[in-house]
Amino acid sequence: MDFDYRLFGLLHGLAGQAKVLDWFLIFLASVLPIILVLVFGVIIFGLYAPRGGSWRKRFYYFGFTALSLLLSGLVLALVRFSFLRTRPYLALDFEPLIDPGQNAALPSAHATVLFVLAFTLIYVFKKMKIGWLFYGSPEELALKRNKIKRASGWFFILALLVGLARIAVGAHWPFDIFAGLILGFISVATINRYLPLSR
Repeated sequence: MDFDYRLFGLLHGLAGQAKVLDWFLIFLASVLPIILVLVFGVIIFGLYAPRGGSWRKRFYYFGFTALSLLLSGLVLALVRFSFLRTRPYLALDFEPLIDPGQNAALPSAHATVLFVLAFTLIYVFKKMKIGWLFYGSPEELALKRNKIKRASGWFFILALLVGLARIAVGAHWPFDIFAGLILGFISVATINRYLPLSR
């Protein structure tokens, strides 16, 4: 865990350097997660609905996501109960930029939820047809398909940015975020095995 401590020190060293930077870190750690959840809802139920997609299909995606979140939540609770890892600001006795609570740190709940959503979008965009907004020539559709697939990549990057920010503000250790990423991936892959998004 020595690397975990060193990486935490490097990222947390950004905090307290300038008020503007602190505000930015707080925004990334506390506000951006809410925005990403809303964006996910818009993507699933709105802009990128499957071609000719019905509400039944959209609720199928919703159910897939809900089951992935439920599975990840159960595993998260079990791991936290088993390991009870102390948050950095409590272990090192400093004032964090946000109030993350005093519950166990491993794995990060924020990271777990956001990576569940990110990997769900990756599966959705991999399998789905272009939505009703995107009719056109085969060349146009290919270009637009690449664009919306890149959107899932950007969602993943922003989820990772949230995780890094939550380290910087003192809420989590780096391994907490990594564990959330792995848990998010395993949860989505497990649900996709039994309720495949390719249908």
